[in-house]
Amino acid sequence: MVAEVDTDGSGAVDFQEVLQVAAKPQQLPYSKIDLLRSFRMFADTEAPAGCILPDTLETALLRHCQDLLDAKEISRLVHTLATNSNGYVNYKDLINLFMPR
Repeated sequence: MVAEVDTDGSGAVDFQEVLQVAAKPQQLPYSKIDLLRSFRMFADTEAPAGCILPDTLETALLRHCQDLLDAKEISRLVHTLATNSNGYVNYKDLINLFMPR
């Protein structure tokens, strides 16, 4: 996944590469609602609405996405996400950012 977006071969996805991906029209096999439900399914019950702990997200991705990303890529992806003051990733905001419709 990172290799597909990392056009300069640096091993990391920089802001310009994110913009290039964001500007492309996407035909996704899932809806915004599907994605929200998926995150909700993995989030801890005590997590605030729309939030997930980075460790919980990493565990879910390791369990269900190893055919797409290796453990190092998953860890790097999760640990680049911003967290709020309580240590949670606000997945609802991220989904709204990348899937505004």
